[in-house]
Amino acid sequence: MQTQLSLVIAGLFFTAAQVSASATANEFVRCNQLAAASLQQCEKAQQTGCNEVAARLRQQCQTEVKQSHNPNDPKRKARRAAEVKLQQQRQLESATTPVQPQQSSGIESGH
Repeated sequence: MQTQLSLVIAGLFFTAAQVSASATANEFVRCNQLAAASLQQCEKAQQTGCNEVAARLRQQCQTEVKQSHNPNDPKRKARRAAEVKLQQQRQLESATTPVQPQQSSGIESGH
């Protein structure tokens, strides 16, 4: 029991470690799509300043993508804390759930 508890605790610390990664190119695809859609709508409405609006939207989206990889970002910290809490809860549930005996198929061998 002590060893099992130690492994669970060690796993929690390992899981809780902050991993910092850079944004990948595919994460910026939605930023380009957002800018393109904005530009199309703006030009369709025959408005002025369409390029500037689209560029500003793309830049804002890219900033948000980059910020989502910042380990000190409050949103990321909250999301990570929720993930760790859920994982802890699942581990506790699996550790306290008794193993159910298999039900008999009704066919018994009585040699």
